[in-house]
Amino acid sequence: LIIKAIQFAVENKERLGIRVLNISIGAPPQISALDDPVVQAVEAATRSGLFVVCASGNRGPWPDTIDTPGIAPSALTVGATNDMNTPDLKDDKVSRFSGSGPTPIDKIMKPDLVAPGENIVSTGLKGDYVEQSGTSMATPLVSGIAALLYQAHPQVQPKQMKSTLKGTAQKIRSYIEEVQGKGVIQPLKAKAV
Repeated sequence: LIIKAIQFAVENKERLGIRVLNISIGAPPQISALDDPVVQAVEAATRSGLFVVCASGNRGPWPDTIDTPGIAPSALTVGATNDMNTPDLKDDKVSRFSGSGPTPIDKIMKPDLVAPGENIVSTGLKGDYVEQSGTSMATPLVSGIAALLYQAHPQVQPKQMKSTLKGTAQKIRSYIEEVQGKGVIQPLKAKAV
């Protein structure tokens, strides 16, 4: 079902104007990214011109807890932070549940970056609003930022978008790269690039 959904996005990207694919699901990887069919669908989607953003998973804080398809080399893999409800990064913390790298089988450095993912108000199943936490809450925030950047810079390719978002992220506290990637996404800095 997941592969079919990815293929639908690829096949209909021109007709529906799809540029960004958000994947806020995951499972512990059982095989290498080279052999994982969902990862291969993500890689094909990236080659087709889609920017794929995946959740790192909620099995942290231990190493080797990046979920598939977040293990996909081409995907921008997103971990979660608690922003403490302040705009200042000095008090931010990487969420204890946020999947940490490297990837368990292939040892690829992930996550790529982190974004607020704790106590996020979102729509519930009954059309109401609920507060939720998880890397699946952080990932759509990053996907939305990427969509806005594509509006301003439609010529940008997925590899460039990934490089820009990682390159403008800001490190927090003393977390190692395996936990926070390149740091917290910084949309205003990315916009200026």
